[in-house]
Amino acid sequence: MKAEDPAAHRYIVSFHANKVVTVEGIDFVKCEAVGQSFMLHQIRKMIGVAVAIMRNCTPESLIKTALRNMIYSIIDIFGEYHVPNPNMSDISVKDRAVHINVPTAPEVGLYLDECIFSSYNQKWKDTHEELSMKAYAEEAEEFKMKFIYSHISSTECEEGTVGLWLHSLNHRNYPDLRACSGDTIDGKKSPKVGDGADTMECG
Repeated sequence: MKAEDPAAHRYIVSFHANKVVTVEGIDFVKCEAVGQSFMLHQIRKMIGVAVAIMRNCTPESLIKTALRNMIYSIIDIFGEYHVPNPNMSDISVKDRAVHINVPTAPEVGLYLDECIFSSYNQKWKDTHEELSMKAYAEEAEEFKMKFIYSHISSTECEEGTVGLWLHSLNHRNYPDLRACSGDTIDGKKSPKVGDGADTMECG
């Protein structure tokens, strides 16, 4: 799917990673993403990039580089896509296409927590009961801790899926992590090993 495809544009309401959940002696960072919709593997790729940055496998600037195709664009009278930026007005988006293979985090721990009906609740607030989990928040948290979190923890202890993935998180398996800034990649070619792109040691 191309970056300019409308189906590639997804709206993220919020993203929080500020809570640690301890299960059976193992600490897990709880990452909560709220959005209108998600593409296949979108959340796993978001987490994969975040972990790569945290472990010093790639700089934070890789995010801007990977999303360069998502720069707001317009179609001029000739049907060409152009970046509405005075400094880049002569360069079409298709000529600046960037393709970067980012790590996809394992599916262990990914689950749907709640369906949020904000529009419905707002529209029918005067005549209908609110659809939400607020009244059952405590029971829901107990259920998650007893069944969901414990399953995640035991699965990781038995299979070590995340541990194996972390071991594979390096420039050999993900050479595109060598891209260190938006200026590192030009044209339609991603930096590969030996292309002269800046490198960083993974921690």
